[in-house]
Amino acid sequence: MKKYKYLLFSALSIILFFAKAKFISAMEVSLPGLGNNPTLSQYIVYLFNFGISLAGGLALISFIVGAVTFIAAGGGSGATDAKDRMISAILGLLIIAGSWLIIDTINPKLETLTLNALPSTSGVFLTNGQQQKQCPQQYPDTSTIPSGFNTIKYVCSGSSDPALLVWMFPNANYSGTDGSVAGYGGITVKRVECGGQTGVNGSSFLWKYDTTGIYYCLDGCNGDMCSGYMSDANTSSQDNIAGPFSGNIQGVRIVNSAAKNLFYGAIFHGSAGLANGGDCTLPITNQFNDGAKCMPIDNPNNTVAANIVLLNKNPDTSGNGVTFYSKPWGKDTGATAGYWPGADTTDPNNKENMYTKPDDPDSYNVSSDMRFVYDGVDATEAYQNECETFQDKGCAGSMLMGGNYLVAVYDDNGTRCQTFEKADANNFKTTQIISGEDSTLGNIYIIATQ
Repeated sequence: MKKYKYLLFSALSIILFFAKAKFISAMEVSLPGLGNNPTLSQYIVYLFNFGISLAGGLALISFIVGAVTFIAAGGGSGATDAKDRMISAILGLLIIAGSWLIIDTINPKLETLTLNALPSTSGVFLTNGQQQKQCPQQYPDTSTIPSGFNTIKYVCSGSSDPALLVWMFPNANYSGTDGSVAGYGGITVKRVECGGQTGVNGSSFLWKYDTTGIYYCLDGCNGDMCSGYMSDANTSSQDNIAGPFSGNIQGVRIVNSAAKNLFYGAIFHGSAGLANGGDCTLPITNQFNDGAKCMPIDNPNNTVAANIVLLNKNPDTSGNGVTFYSKPWGKDTGATAGYWPGADTTDPNNKENMYTKPDDPDSYNVSSDMRFVYDGVDATEAYQNECETFQDKGCAGSMLMGGNYLVAVYDDNGTRCQTFEKADANNFKTTQIISGEDSTLGNIYIIATQ
């Protein structure tokens, strides 16, 4: 009899375990009476009821066997064993009925078990509308996505989380078709806000978070986004822009963050090597505006290298400004070179007009604004008359960088420039922007950086 008790107890324990457990994996078992596509909770309720019925049936069979044995034994030890079997069966039935009564008394809903979905955690998922699976950051072949899971869902903890950028490729393994740059056509980039979603409509895709920086657009702008293929965020200067973007950038997407004090600006060059002078763009910024802005590039050929800097909204904290001299190595020639500006560059209260705002379209015109000062300088009157401004023939001497600045010196056409990023220019006569003694300078941008 003991073995039947152990069997009955084990069966009940297993049934109760399955009834209490909360499984998240789908069960694909077809059972009679469940219909099509039953839920997990329906499976559990089915097995629980089946177990109760099975236990009751076994107890009833055990009672009948005991009764038949008792009658057939006609007394003796066999009758005693049969009687014990019948008593155990009755006790088993009472235990089953009592368990059901207790469950019904505590909470009748336990008889119709339901499973609540686990709360979604932050992340990127593939979903079919009811279920979701973790979405890898790169998916080289969307034909392997489980059937129906053709939507990318971005679940995040709050509105302050960054948006999502999803690159969709027309071909597997992240490749495009012929386009403005061969092999990069047909590629789109979608921006998904926190809590949003987008459909999978390419043969491969990858996603990244939309962070601050400067993005290169291969096919120009579409509102505040790039049209076609777009680079990752760039946050530092590049002597040679890599990949398909070198010499092919038709738009620039700048993403700033006022909360993080991150404001980006760039100057693009038509040849590799930022130490060289040559064709270049004017400074490109979103000023100190928050968020994203996409701006077209007039001449994509001038996008082989780039100065990329963080603008300083409080320029007084960048340093002591920038000083220009009428002679090479002006800072080391003693008191013989004219200088600009006239204010004492070591005095933080006298730095007005030492720098320009990156969004100032006129900046400083060297022919009218940068007039050398000769106070305390041992220079002849003839020399002072000859070198009144930085633009005068042979008078573009040198520059002393007094902190964190990007200085861009342009020719009088505004198409060629030489840039100096946190670096002195000891002899302008050796730079490519000034040829020999014949200087044809235009505007100079002095941009305070972080």
